[in-house]
Amino acid sequence: MWLPSKGFKNIIITDSGRKCLEELNKIENISNIIVILDSRIKDIPFVEVAQQILNRKPNTQIIFTTTLPWEDINSMGINNNSKILLKPFKLSELLSLLSNSIGNQ
Repeated sequence: MWLPSKGFKNIIITDSGRKCLEELNKIENISNIIVILDSRIKDIPFVEVAQQILNRKPNTQIIFTTTLPWEDINSMGINNNSKILLKPFKLSELLSLLSNSIGNQ
């Protein structure tokens, strides 16, 4: 509810890695895809989900939400200019990352 109130459209929310990848496969003709991926996503390790996302749609921006140190995320080999949002975070921080990601595409 919060993101549409800030002007974001075409938001898809999933609760698992498998559902995230299924929804991503349905997206066509959209160039500025941003995925907010939590490190505690269920059923598939989040690193694997991120790698599959980038293999399928290499220009996708990923924002990781995590309690892990950013060094751990960076060392996992995900090199698409991903952003990391450490928990707990303010919604204004998420909005800033989203706005910057859209502006950079």
